[in-house]
Amino acid sequence: METTPNVLKIDIFELGTDDKRQFIKNIVDSYHHDWDVLAELCQNSVDAIREKGSVNGQIRLRFDRTNHSIEVTDTGIGMTRDKASRALSPSVTYKSGQAKLIGEKGLGLTFCAFRTNKITTETSRGDGQVHTAVFVGARDWLEERTAERPMVTITTRDEQSQSFTKVIAEDVLADFNLEEPRLQHLLVTKTALGSTYPLWPQLKNKDADIEITLAIVEATGTEKVIKLSNCYWHPADHLIHKKSLQETKELAQNNKIRDFKGWGLTDKRQMLVGGRQAYFYTLMLSVPEYDKLAEQESLLARYKLRQKDAERTGGEVLRSDEPGDIEPGIYLSVRGMPTGITLPFPTGTTEAGYWNNFYFLVDAEWLTFRRRPQGCPRSNSGSYQASV
Repeated sequence: METTPNVLKIDIFELGTDDKRQFIKNIVDSYHHDWDVLAELCQNSVDAIREKGSVNGQIRLRFDRTNHSIEVTDTGIGMTRDKASRALSPSVTYKSGQAKLIGEKGLGLTFCAFRTNKITTETSRGDGQVHTAVFVGARDWLEERTAERPMVTITTRDEQSQSFTKVIAEDVLADFNLEEPRLQHLLVTKTALGSTYPLWPQLKNKDADIEITLAIVEATGTEKVIKLSNCYWHPADHLIHKKSLQETKELAQNNKIRDFKGWGLTDKRQMLVGGRQAYFYTLMLSVPEYDKLAEQESLLARYKLRQKDAERTGGEVLRSDEPGDIEPGIYLSVRGMPTGITLPFPTGTTEAGYWNNFYFLVDAEWLTFRRRPQGCPRSNSGSYQASV
């Protein structure tokens, strides 16, 4: 009779599934928004420029509504042939341990590759060689329309150039009807292009100065080129009437608070949270002013306003699956990159108190994000929650 040993060692890395398709599905499902492909490609470009150590850099985006393609080119450090051939592999990363870089999990390009049906990477380290990696049919394989697993095809040609990387994602699953003002707003509030570093005096010189060009190809074939600022679009920076906390205190002390007709009360500060540095940019604004700002910028109004309009007219809520583009909330940024992740306000006092008037932007290099466990409440971003 065999006896069961009291102590049994099991190598958990030998357990699990060999189903590669399900593994990739899990990665793709861990993302939530249409703009995640854009965000990942922009993040990689910013990281490439940071890694190169350039004071200046250039990023060019091409958003093609006709072909549903996104092209992002940067003047960053570039990749070797070996790195270019492995860059799409899940969990492969060359960024670990580099504090100034944003991405380090090695999942972003994998997600982009399987959200499309063709992705092409062209890159050079500026050493006289240009490497091209092509990956075709990824989404068809993932959705089981084809059985053969897609392979990366890589070629190299001799060509003199500066270091660069260009990624072209074709047949992308995303909202290519996104209005131009909203597309611009998305890029500077939910991707690494909208660097939050310039907002705080202590962090202003921490990032490279990046020149950003956005080309939008309309369904008619016409192309429009726009220059974007490499800085986060914070509502406080677009108000005419605003005072700092110190200015407001001085008005109150001198009995002149009534002279301040605007609602824009702003404050920037560096604080310790659990013994670690974090940076806060706060705006207190009357709720109707958020709606006026959204209208002024041709952006989507707050969800509650759209809901009221639908009730008044008897119609449906416009874009019911989206929050407004400028909603009060607690917004998170990591290493200068706005994440698009919003924490809900504390419950219990939201309606009765003043939470609905506040817009908080928090940047902390130590913030991380993990997949939301089943049963936990969602953040406004959907699937991820902050971990401190």
